[in-house]
Amino acid sequence: KMYFTDTRWTPDGKIFRANLDGSGVEALITGLGAPAYLAVDTANGKVYWTSFGNFPDPDKIQRANLNGTGVEDLVSIAIGAPLGLALDVGAGKLYWFNNVPDKIQRANLNGTGVEDLVVDSNMRPVAIAVDAANGKMYWTDNVSPTAKIRRANLNGSSSQILISSGLNNPGGIALDIAAGKMYWTDAGTQKIQRADLGGTNIEDLVTTGLFNVGGIALDLRPEPPIPAMGSWGVLALALLILTAATLVMRRSLAVQTVRSDPLPVVERGSCSQVSARRAGPHSRHQTA
Repeated sequence: KMYFTDTRWTPDGKIFRANLDGSGVEALITGLGAPAYLAVDTANGKVYWTSFGNFPDPDKIQRANLNGTGVEDLVSIAIGAPLGLALDVGAGKLYWFNNVPDKIQRANLNGTGVEDLVVDSNMRPVAIAVDAANGKMYWTDNVSPTAKIRRANLNGSSSQILISSGLNNPGGIALDIAAGKMYWTDAGTQKIQRADLGGTNIEDLVTTGLFNVGGIALDLRPEPPIPAMGSWGVLALALLILTAATLVMRRSLAVQTVRSDPLPVVERGSCSQVSARRAGPHSRHQTA
């Protein structure tokens, strides 16, 4: 399944669900303010989203069951707006940005224990990705005049700038931890790029055909292996080949037999009879 938001500035924002091929679209949750960023916790059967409230309602982070029931308000944000959303399900944490003032925050998955991790008036966070295994978080930063990609520990310490050149309006970010790569989009340069997790070896991946590129996600599943046949599979294949070869040989022999002219069969001792028949009546008269 895939889940997505439909943001409307009326009390009719929706969260939808559909099959991965786009069929079976259904409105799971309706009557929301303006749901925007969304993350799914399949292990615990929950969907989380940020929602911009209609005045005087505050902005919120909410969640519900994957079937749309049990909507809960987790975090109420009186000042600013929640942007970006990432989950660390193993540690039971959710991460987001608040744009007034510009800071990265986190809380428990039930909304308790809100913490300020990185507070910096010189950043404009857009999207965030969590590397739970190595205790890091990465985010795109659209601060003017120099956009950046940044990284910090999950507790907000050791914040550092990884990339500060060649960016214009970076948006979505995704991580391939096993390969040591991060990927991001840039709506200003109209590119999809990647680099090592440390910010080195920047590569342009897609540079044409883009208009206003935004989010990005990676499908890191390996290609399915070719299944081994096993001993019974090998035997079945051998029998199939042998049967096919036998049929071909029989057909070839049948064709040769039909096309060959049969030779006459002559029994021993019948030569005089054959000669008499060939002689005819004239020969018999001469003998008489």
